[in-house]
Amino acid sequence: MRNYSKYPIAASAKSMFTLLELLIVVGIVMILTALVFPSLGRAREKAMQVYCLNNLKQLSSASVLYRNDHRRFPLADKYYMDDFTKIYPYLRSLKVFACVGNPQTVDKLPNVEALNGGTDYLYWPGGDFEDIEKNNNTNHGHGNNINVYGKFDPSNPKFRRIAETKIKDAVIYDRCGPAHCETINIVYLRDTHVHFKWDMCDLWLLNSDRELMWKKISSTDPFPPLSGK
Repeated sequence: MRNYSKYPIAASAKSMFTLLELLIVVGIVMILTALVFPSLGRAREKAMQVYCLNNLKQLSSASVLYRNDHRRFPLADKYYMDDFTKIYPYLRSLKVFACVGNPQTVDKLPNVEALNGGTDYLYWPGGDFEDIEKNNNTNHGHGNNINVYGKFDPSNPKFRRIAETKIKDAVIYDRCGPAHCETINIVYLRDTHVHFKWDMCDLWLLNSDRELMWKKISSTDPFPPLSGK
């Protein structure tokens, strides 16, 4: 029998990987990594979407409780599209007002005061904007309608055309899109069912100055930037 102890270099070479074998192993690891990581990313996105849907479900339940007590959905005196202070007593939790999937999320709210304009959601009570000038017989409803959302006139033909395309249901939805897998979440308050949308074309949005976005918004842009005026 041959004694390999006389050939230490040859015996060592038998137990080592060749460069080709090492490259093959590295290649296999890279392929497996490329296959697994996207799946993990999608799973994480889906989990954040489900988390957000749960938030919206709780917000809708609180809104319904408010309606049962006041015979209408909440309407704040100012900034009612991003003011959730009126339904907070029915929740007593700040964390449901932050969406973990929102790329611009507030993460967490420091206090109840932050519910007025500082959440990751918008609320639309349904219906249309009231024409203050027309109802007050001021300027016959044709002019700059001074509003908490900036200057616009519901009697203006251009504004009316845009308003006709907007949702008339009472809803709460993601403020920023796309928040979840190229979609946003929305809950309909009449029956509290949750849904996801591929665009925000039929929803009202507020810009960073809390003004209503309608002048420079393209009807073909599914997720307009919130910085536009």
